[in-house]
Amino acid sequence: MAGGRYRRVLADGRLGALVSRDTLVAGLREIAKRSEQAFGDLALAAVRHEITPQDAKLAGQYLLKDLYNAYAALARGGWSHMDAAAWGRTGRILGLGTKDYPVGEYTSWRKLIDDITTNPYTEAQIRARAKLYAGKAYARYWQEDRLLKLSAGDLIEERWFDSHDERECGDCPALADLGWLPLGTLRTVPGAGATECLGNCRCMLGYR
Repeated sequence: MAGGRYRRVLADGRLGALVSRDTLVAGLREIAKRSEQAFGDLALAAVRHEITPQDAKLAGQYLLKDLYNAYAALARGGWSHMDAAAWGRTGRILGLGTKDYPVGEYTSWRKLIDDITTNPYTEAQIRARAKLYAGKAYARYWQEDRLLKLSAGDLIEERWFDSHDERECGDCPALADLGWLPLGTLRTVPGAGATECLGNCRCMLGYR
């Protein structure tokens, strides 16, 4: 990583060109997409009695932990840049909950499994609920990235960039239409759940 940006590693081990912001965000979205499938598969496996509800809860919690930490580490420049505060922020969101996440994500996931294994839902409904957990993980990248940008001291403006896809809600274009704002103005990040699209959001933030 250089100047807050990643570089490609060439076949001979030398550092190549910088990875563009668009390429990085595309990777973040792809991870979220695959994770959506994984959460949905776990939930459905419990409903179909292919695994026990308890196993689905435990597997989901491990997936949440790995995913949240991976997104945070990507934002910070790799695992070696994860300090105690960053690990702690993820731990609080997952375990205890925060102002933006009133119920810890582990508890929320366990409640989801209890609900879908005791009440009738369609596969589409189950997948729609399960995939929101991938969006909350996607938000961890933007939360850590924003903290770094706020503390860098060399940036003065931020902006919400709408994803312009089928996931977008009315809130996201409205946020994007605000244009460039003084750094620190935005009160949420994509995927955190504060927009109408909740964890479905795949927008991005920009700074200058």
